[in-house]
Amino acid sequence: MTPVDQAVLHDQELGKVGDCFRACVASLLDLPIADVPHFVAKGENWSVALVEWLAARGLEPLCFDTRIALFGREHEPCIASGDGPRGAKHSVVWCDGEVAHDPHPSRGGLAGEPEWFMYLVESEN
Repeated sequence: MTPVDQAVLHDQELGKVGDCFRACVASLLDLPIADVPHFVAKGENWSVALVEWLAARGLEPLCFDTRIALFGREHEPCIASGDGPRGAKHSVVWCDGEVAHDPHPSRGGLAGEPEWFMYLVESEN
């Protein structure tokens, strides 16, 4: 995992959608942020774009909410998302029960417990 900082900060007044999720994907895949699409900016269908982009790389997302076990993956870095300290949803790289990298310059993490976790795993297809 190579920590990558976000390139776009969320600014609702200016209509800017922050790219913290994109930075987390880049971090987990050891890619420059410019090589990863800004999925969340695609609107409601952003997850479809993510799945298609990952599939082209032989990967797929594996998601868990916080109410279920992580099936032995708690020591693997993943994306955790929840409420951010600045009022919007936020994503960070998570490992061993804590923030391993916050792509926001403040490094403020999440404002509470993560709502969900996403692992990027090799596709079985």
